[in-house]
Amino acid sequence: MQCIYANKLLTTVAIAVTRYAILLFYGRIFRGRSFSISVWVLYALNGAWGIAFTFLFIFSCRPISDGWKSPAGAKDRKCLPLSTVQVNAVSSVIIDLAVLLIPWPPILRLTMSKKEKAAVLGIFGLGFM
Repeated sequence: MQCIYANKLLTTVAIAVTRYAILLFYGRIFRGRSFSISVWVLYALNGAWGIAFTFLFIFSCRPISDGWKSPAGAKDRKCLPLSTVQVNAVSSVIIDLAVLLIPWPPILRLTMSKKEKAAVLGIFGLGFM
């Protein structure tokens, strides 16, 4: 159970760091004031998400050791409800979609054929599989 507890924490941190890497990559490829503002907004949103859910998972039970105890074995277990995990999942998907869609406008403005633009968008989309 301690491994599952540690896995939740490490996964949350890994997802946030991976998103930062993608956003840094976008910042080096694409230029423009509005694009930079969008990237900075996603930096802030991703940072807030990562910090909030890391601490939420650390302190999800009181005392913290209840986080890795079996629910059946702990009668007076005080933990956050399962809806916390659902909020984490939904917010993660929303941020992932924002990171996926943010390069579309600059790519669509490129002077390329529609076929080439579709190929470039497809390559960016493959990175999220």
